[in-house]
Amino acid sequence: MKIKVQKYYVLLIFLVFTSSSCRIYSHKINYLKNDGAKQGLWITTDTIANIYITKYQNGVRDGKFKAFHSNGKIKSIGKYKDDKRIGVWKFYFDNGFLYKELKFDKKGEQKSISLYDPIDL
Repeated sequence: MKIKVQKYYVLLIFLVFTSSSCRIYSHKINYLKNDGAKQGLWITTDTIANIYITKYQNGVRDGKFKAFHSNGKIKSIGKYKDDKRIGVWKFYFDNGFLYKELKFDKKGEQKSISLYDPIDL
């Protein structure tokens, strides 16, 4: 029950923050187009209550990506372009410490990896 409550708590926080922005969004969440392609903002969970927020364009991941641990803290953040990871992707432990950064070029090829030791922080 505790995991379920945390999952809905994180979703509620997300909805409050996105609805209180200056722009008004009319996007549908988890929307499928007539051809079955994912479109817009998708919010999904896994079996251990991690939450994933992904933007889709015509069935392809395209835009910001965020994942949250079951405790509500950020798990990873990055960006997709044409279903490929681009730019800097950051990964965090469930206590909030950054442990890894991956850098991708515009073609989605990984260019570097940085690992961090939370003990040294």
